[in-house]
Amino acid sequence: MDKEPNSFYVNHIESGEWLQYTISSKEDGRYDLFLNLSSDNASGKIALTVNAKEIKDEVVVPDTNGQWQNIAAESIKLKKGSNVIRIKALNGGFNFKSIDLKKS
Repeated sequence: MDKEPNSFYVNHIESGEWLQYTISSKEDGRYDLFLNLSSDNASGKIALTVNAKEIKDEVVVPDTNGQWQNIAAESIKLKKGSNVIRIKALNGGFNFKSIDLKKS
């Protein structure tokens, strides 16, 4: 993990690595999931699971010229209460900063 001024991020993600987040939702609903990533190439690929169910088998990480960019990943369904989101690198070579959810 590296640190930029006022933020942390995971750099040089390798194939097979994963990150898992447990979040709480106030209500059942659909949310658009965005990933804040940076990459110097377009070889990165990610698989997404929510509550142990695969929701996207391949999100391509674009070449962002090393700049942080929010990538629209998928619209996901969350249940009221605790939810687990797992982000797995199928092909590494990118940096990961955060996730963002917006009510659909």
